[in-house]
Amino acid sequence: TLFLLITSTLSLAQTDSRSVVSQYLTDNGTLSYYSDVVDKMYEFIQQEFSGQDIPSDVWAEVRNGKEEAMTLIESRLVQAYQSHFSEEELKTMTDFYVSETGMKIVRGKDLNPEEKSARDNFYASATGQKIKAATDSLNSVLAELTQAWSSEIYASAVGGLNSKGYTKN
Repeated sequence: TLFLLITSTLSLAQTDSRSVVSQYLTDNGTLSYYSDVVDKMYEFIQQEFSGQDIPSDVWAEVRNGKEEAMTLIESRLVQAYQSHFSEEELKTMTDFYVSETGMKIVRGKDLNPEEKSARDNFYASATGQKIKAATDSLNSVLAELTQAWSSEIYASAVGGLNSKGYTKN
């Protein structure tokens, strides 16, 4: 029973950590960005197959892959962030991005002097410094996983269309 207690505790801690990262990825706009990427990819694929008379229900079936694609990228992003930041750092980052200042930064809105000060204080904090220090490494990992992920989505969508007898123009 001690083994089950330890296993359950570790599993719960891992789940909590995953939810912290998922919340951060939602709050800072990352998941919204990837959702837009999927939509644009489906639009691109639809243009590539524009010479085909593909019924709307087939396109709807292709677009049904979005949920799975988003689950996959979220899982990969969570792993990438967990490998670069502690749970406490991720909580601090999440707290910042749900603040009014953080939300304005995500939305690309202008900051007033107080908000600029809050932003500068955050980036001067230990967590902010960690973000700066990890940026190159994290960006490299994110670029690789994004490339692999988008290739998988593309191949899956095109493969699905090919299996139904449709080919690119």
